[in-house]
Amino acid sequence: MADSIDGRGEAVRQLFFDRRYRLDPYQREFTWQRAQVLQLLHDLRRRFLAAWRTDHARDQVSGYPQYFLGPYVYYQEGGITYLVDGQQRLTTLHLLLLRVRRLLEDHGQGDDAAELSTLIRRREYGKNAYTIDIAEREPLLDALAKGAPFLPANDASPSVRALHSAAVTLDEEFPSELKGEALLYFHDWLLRRVCLVGIRAPGRDQGWEIFETMNDRGVRAGPIDLLKTFLLARSVEAQRQDLDASWRGVVSKLSILDGAGASDFVKALLIGRYADAVRDDRDDRSWINGAFHEWVRENHERMGLRKSSDFATFVARDFVQLGKVFGDLLSATRRPVEGLEPLFYNAVNGIDLQMHLIFAALLPQDEPDVVAEKARLIAAFLDLLFVHRLISAHAQHGSDLNDDIHRLIPLLRACVTPQEVANVLAPEIAKEWNGFEDFAAYSLGPSNRRHVRYILARMTAFTEKGLKRPNLIDAYLNEPYQIEHIWAVHFDRYSDQVKTEDEFHSWRNRLGALLLLPPSDNASYSDDPYRKKVSYYRNQHVLAASLHPETHLKNRPLKTFLTKHGLSDLVQSSADDFVVSDIRLRQQLYQRLCQIIWDPERLGFTGHATTTAPRQRPRTRARYNVTFAELIEHDLLVGGDRIVGRHKGVDHWATVLEDGRIKVDTGEIYNSPSMAAAAVARRQSYNGWDFWRVQARDGLTPIKELRSWYLRVRRVEG
Repeated sequence: MADSIDGRGEAVRQLFFDRRYRLDPYQREFTWQRAQVLQLLHDLRRRFLAAWRTDHARDQVSGYPQYFLGPYVYYQEGGITYLVDGQQRLTTLHLLLLRVRRLLEDHGQGDDAAELSTLIRRREYGKNAYTIDIAEREPLLDALAKGAPFLPANDASPSVRALHSAAVTLDEEFPSELKGEALLYFHDWLLRRVCLVGIRAPGRDQGWEIFETMNDRGVRAGPIDLLKTFLLARSVEAQRQDLDASWRGVVSKLSILDGAGASDFVKALLIGRYADAVRDDRDDRSWINGAFHEWVRENHERMGLRKSSDFATFVARDFVQLGKVFGDLLSATRRPVEGLEPLFYNAVNGIDLQMHLIFAALLPQDEPDVVAEKARLIAAFLDLLFVHRLISAHAQHGSDLNDDIHRLIPLLRACVTPQEVANVLAPEIAKEWNGFEDFAAYSLGPSNRRHVRYILARMTAFTEKGLKRPNLIDAYLNEPYQIEHIWAVHFDRYSDQVKTEDEFHSWRNRLGALLLLPPSDNASYSDDPYRKKVSYYRNQHVLAASLHPETHLKNRPLKTFLTKHGLSDLVQSSADDFVVSDIRLRQQLYQRLCQIIWDPERLGFTGHATTTAPRQRPRTRARYNVTFAELIEHDLLVGGDRIVGRHKGVDHWATVLEDGRIKVDTGEIYNSPSMAAAAVARRQSYNGWDFWRVQARDGLTPIKELRSWYLRVRRVEG
């Protein structure tokens, strides 16, 4: 019937094919922030990689499990679909399609990119219109479609600003694992196996009735409510009313901080303090994350909950007391709080499980200063570990530390004092600490823009703070500041310094040739020659201003800072030119700043380097893929092997390191063949397994053949 309510499942391809969406007049703003965009992106990544295998054919994607993204509500009028509920997800998916299309074009997959183009926008009556057709968004979407820079105008609406932020997040955070060989498979899975349920209302009024019913009425009890019911029903009867009031107070405060704050707290508490992190840990975590009330019901005895007094004590002590602590720590992840800054840094880097590790060490009876010091130590450890692995190409995402976090949880549960926490974590640092020995060629590449900005931001804030200036770290880490290349994109200006374009781009992208600047300044003179730009730099923060000689004249605070940290010999200024030797020296300056900022001793891990255990290098073992490290373990590759790939008639050589990383001949190090291939080809995406060949006695062997042989052997043995 025409006036009936209809619901049906639609894959993403159906959702965007031959559609024209607009927003209902009552729903104008796009409001998703970085956290929500990241959550969607990480969920898609995790679900896809759980099914994908390198030896699958593309048509096998049709058998991958479907992933349900929830419902959306709409009504149709005059050939237009008006969204009543669901624009946040649909808008983000639309941005994701734009991002994937750009990667496919860069990957040389024109046909697949063309398919996405038909979903991103449609042509009607001689005009092009985006599938989500909102006039104020068009300039931003046009820029994204062309891969052009875009900066929201000063009077841009909150919706356009949020949309731009979401696009930047998708650009910087798009998983590196999906940019190489997996890209085509991910494209197929996203379009055909990710689905939503569309609920079609006969008209606007009925659409809003459905929306209100779904969001305001008849809401089923969630895990928090079910957990409370289970615990209070078994607690001391005389205390139930007071316990209920205390419980509701904690939940209310956490929910104000974050809609999922109460649930996140319970997960951190259960995983940190009670889940078996050794035996079948992943299943326990999965259950807790999905239905933690059921996990408690099944495991309350191992939590020490047997008598009614145990249940009452758990609510009053563990839930209420530690819930208040969680709220304080959660606030510290949103903005820098003095003494707890590492929590904020980890949130910026997507180390989402830091609270699980922190709560492993916290006790309900801990005094506030003890809580703060334990939290600081653990968060600083994770920040140090992550940055150290970024520099050595052993990590790309905050989630790369998850296995370390789960392994350390049982060890930290036994800690009572902050010193005991430090004693557990210091040897972990010693296992791989090398003082950033891989820093010499650390550079901006296709997949690490956000990481480079993070390191530049930390160094910039550290030097400003050292000169008693305001700490602007929050601004440096966010969109208002952009990465500035000291060398403009003009190979001819530096032909006396470098012989080839590859060498030019290698030096231009070195960390020592980069700064962090406000976007208006960056855009206004980024193409100017150095002798002109350096005058602008003088008016910026001290890390940029130090390039100009006049910055150092009669600047006692700067001289004191440089002397204090042994940096005087590493700061060389010039008003005329900035050459390769200057980049090399500034790279050493940045390395020294990193050694100071992330010095284990300074952070409280005294004696971290006194262990006699051999230094270990972490290796990111992708469960869905084959790594060079595995090929080395099975003697299919050897540390020192030379590999080569050809792009546009030019051969690019690299060396396989003993731990499976790849060092290209310009010095940069990568942890996957696809990342290395994308870097040398200067593309966003490249299938490294098709690109590289290894040099052998009888010629060049495609590394893909070595992997195929290894997979056949593994299937036989397994």
